[in-house]
Amino acid sequence: MFINTRKAGEEKKIKDKIELDSPQEVLVKRNGRIASYQRFFTPQELKSWVEQELGEGYEVEIANEKNSGTKGLAAVVVT
Repeated sequence: MFINTRKAGEEKKIKDKIELDSPQEVLVKRNGRIASYQRFFTPQELKSWVEQELGEGYEVEIANEKNSGTKGLAAVVVT
């Protein structure tokens, strides 16, 4: 399984937002109304979160060119 999320730091590009518990958790506003919740991850944060949620029996690796053909993403590969 390949899991891809928004990468930490991208939240800085969102102009109309409300920051929540951390700058990486925001409510995105459109036309003055809350449109969505978004959480931004570093690759390591995403790996840790997926490992915690899945529990034992899965291997979780940070996505890279060798295991997924990608680079520079906040993504993991689960087997």
